[in-house]
Amino acid sequence: MNRIVATLYFVKSAAWSVEALTLTLWQGSIASTQRTNSIIANHKLYNAHHSGQKWLTTSSISKSSNVDYNDTLSTTIGCIDESVRRLLNKDDFEYIDSLVQERTQARWQGNYTGADDLKSVILNFSELPDQYEIFLQDIPRKSGGGSRWSLVPTIQTYDEEFLSGTKILQLAHAAMGLAVDDNQQTQTQQRQQYRKKSLEALVDQTKSRLEILLEETRTMEKNNAALDFEVSTKQTMVRNELGGRTAADAALWFALAGSKDIDLFHGLADIASWELNRFGQRPSCRSKNIYQILERFAAAGLTRHDKLEQVAHMCLLEKQQQEEHEMPKVNSDGFGNGDVSKPSYLNLHSDRSLLLIWKFATKQKKQQSFLRSAKKNWEEYRESGIHNATNYEIEKISSTVNKGIVRPQNERIVESSYNWDGMFKDTSRPLVVDVGCGMGVSLLGLASTADEYPSEKESARLLLGENMKWSDCNFVGVDLGALGIEYGRGVAHRWNLEGKNQFVIDSAEDFCQHLPSYPGEIRCCMIQFPT
Repeated sequence: MNRIVATLYFVKSAAWSVEALTLTLWQGSIASTQRTNSIIANHKLYNAHHSGQKWLTTSSISKSSNVDYNDTLSTTIGCIDESVRRLLNKDDFEYIDSLVQERTQARWQGNYTGADDLKSVILNFSELPDQYEIFLQDIPRKSGGGSRWSLVPTIQTYDEEFLSGTKILQLAHAAMGLAVDDNQQTQTQQRQQYRKKSLEALVDQTKSRLEILLEETRTMEKNNAALDFEVSTKQTMVRNELGGRTAADAALWFALAGSKDIDLFHGLADIASWELNRFGQRPSCRSKNIYQILERFAAAGLTRHDKLEQVAHMCLLEKQQQEEHEMPKVNSDGFGNGDVSKPSYLNLHSDRSLLLIWKFATKQKKQQSFLRSAKKNWEEYRESGIHNATNYEIEKISSTVNKGIVRPQNERIVESSYNWDGMFKDTSRPLVVDVGCGMGVSLLGLASTADEYPSEKESARLLLGENMKWSDCNFVGVDLGALGIEYGRGVAHRWNLEGKNQFVIDSAEDFCQHLPSYPGEIRCCMIQFPT
């Protein structure tokens, strides 16, 4: 039977709020006219004016008017735990319940701005029992729509000693500062040793904090499984330390600093998965926000992370269903073919990740403020001595490399020296050279090519010759920029390419003088984007 549902709003008085009349119109007649719950603007006024009159809830309307919308939602709205009535007084319970039902109707009608405003009012309701907070669950429209709410214990997991320590993003920023500082220094053996130990100290401290955060997530997952309700994630160390996309930013900064630690990046991706699962399906989280997390991990050299991709895939599907008008944007994101119906295989060479690295590499003049800040962060970290595990060794080395201190006579600048047998597992392989390799992205792509696709075979035929494959070659990149070289070395190590892909810091002139000493054939030499 055809029907029209119309909602009329009017202001009852200046002190009161908005009330609604829902008119259910059937063919030729008005079946019913009923008052629905108000959007209460002032809780105290609600208590003062509230009477014993029974206001019909949405589910009550469905029973009397047989409207399909309400039939659908009657079992998916309101409080999901009757024990909440024992924790709240009657007025508070009915106030919250009415707001939840109004929010349900707003979401169903597509008024997501109004629904978000109501959500803020609901979650910020202050007259709750101690150590409890409101848990609000939105049901997807494909599952019937609606919203449910309950009270959940606020799990306070803050560790004061942990909170007083240096946060992971600060450690990542310090690592970036170390790389920037190293990029401006003459490369000596002691300088290289100093940089290596300093970066290891930063990574070790980060992994120590990551383990505490991951243990917190495991504890919350166990509680969720043991209890019949969600455990609050509002006040957790994870949100305080790595909320939102912070873990992705930290991963990118550590990668640019040249970190080779695989566990570090997987731990950060685990935290990012947890956070994305928490907020990824909210209307305030857009598809582009999810892609920003993915592109940063891909640019950091993370080749695959099933949990992160699974959560991102779920969130993107939800966005696709809710935001059909944004499909052209989804299809242009450069990950795979843009079809979010299948998980995308994200890697360093996806369009968005390459663009992110390109922007970093080509716009460093515009980023000088950020890089100076990173360097200052590293200097403050070094002076604080909080990395005490290796502090003595680092400071001992640091004392000989700081500006204004004369180097010992036995300290030598690292000269160009190419032990090809030590660099490559098999020096009989043809060599592919990239002079001015920058961040090393081109060589990383060629070195990891499996020669499976026609385009890969064709490029090998054109550049290497007939019957030659990229997988048959060794690769070496040279550049004067230590920042880019260390990034390339870190990714090559994590991709297990060190036996066939090397990066060196040297001038083009010196490198070319040593190149003829390579035992094998020099098969291809690339000079890309010379400046």
